[in-house]
Amino acid sequence: MHPYVDDMSISSGSTTRLYASPRAITGFTLVEVLIVMSVIAALAAISLPVLSLVKDRAKRDATSNLLVAIDGAITASDVRVVRGSDGVLRRAWSLGWPNDAQSGEIDGDPTAYPSGHLLPSRAPSTYRGLVEGLSLELQTAQVDAQRRPIDAWGRPLRLAYIEGGFGGRGHGVWSAGPDGVDAALDQAPADDLRSWSQP
Repeated sequence: MHPYVDDMSISSGSTTRLYASPRAITGFTLVEVLIVMSVIAALAAISLPVLSLVKDRAKRDATSNLLVAIDGAITASDVRVVRGSDGVLRRAWSLGWPNDAQSGEIDGDPTAYPSGHLLPSRAPSTYRGLVEGLSLELQTAQVDAQRRPIDAWGRPLRLAYIEGGFGGRGHGVWSAGPDGVDAALDQAPADDLRSWSQP
């Protein structure tokens, strides 16, 4: 007997007809498909905010690890000042800023900057920025086109020097965090990530 045909048969005269049982039809009904789709949609709606939190935490952790690596490399380095091509001594890795008291983005490779930027005109010919100067091995995603170290949100890291500041090390490295806005160095960091502990 055929597997999809029930043993129900009706004879009419010399012909026997076999009829399929309603149980033999396979597949999902529209209601079943809609129920499964709504369950999947509900699970996705629940998991998306969690996924967003996990991604943010991963970005914070990656940036914090980079800050620790750069801070440690600067602490271990004996390079504190660099004489620019203009003859002025400036703090290492902040040649691109008008004066040493102003904190700002960490320098990259002067040869990678556009013309008109302060850094190429001030840097000595052998100067290649922080990444090269400290022989840091960073991943491609951790540096921008100018070879400046960047945070997980794609913004250059910041560096400042204050004698005796930043937990006694004299320098601090930080990221403005997800919002991209720097908090004052002597205030609570808001969402900034820092290489030093707030007292």
